[in-house]
Amino acid sequence: MKYQHTLDICNTTGPWTILNCKKELEAMNSGEILKVILHTESKDLTVIETFCKQVGHEVIGHDVEGDGQVCYIKRKKS
Repeated sequence: MKYQHTLDICNTTGPWTILNCKKELEAMNSGEILKVILHTESKDLTVIETFCKQVGHEVIGHDVEGDGQVCYIKRKKS
């Protein structure tokens, strides 16, 4: 999948997961894709999906990659 930005939150815990994600998305243009890298056993994917639904961004895919998992978020208009 094509993406314009990458955010590695493998070593991030608690509210920093969403805060870092939010900060990165705010710096992006509408329609751009953010690749978020997480730990495989992380429950943050569910948290990120909920956050995106609440603020209007779209999780367009997720997959296992290497030792972790990734999700792709499309930034919507703000």
